[in-house]
Amino acid sequence: MTSNVREQIFEIFRKSGHGGKYEGVISIERISYDPSCVKIVVDLNVVNDVFFEHLEKLSKILDTKRINLSDYEHYGGCETCDHGSTKTVTVYCRNVSGEISVTK
Repeated sequence: MTSNVREQIFEIFRKSGHGGKYEGVISIERISYDPSCVKIVVDLNVVNDVFFEHLEKLSKILDTKRINLSDYEHYGGCETCDHGSTKTVTVYCRNVSGEISVTK
């Protein structure tokens, strides 16, 4: 995957509002033990959830139908308002060919 493909992935999960753009993707990387697998960590504090429309766009960009959601994680924040919490989900895309730029 080229940096253009990487930017398309970021665009799928980017959210606008409150006077700015917020990145919904924390990281994109290849899995060392399976180079055909791309791991995308999504910030659920930004995008709220990953829906079929997100996965469908990923499928088209990466030319794969083998996509799996895994590793929902939540680290609590303030007990009353949840400020400072972190919520993520990992998206695994398998059978992906080509190069990917892992830096922004």
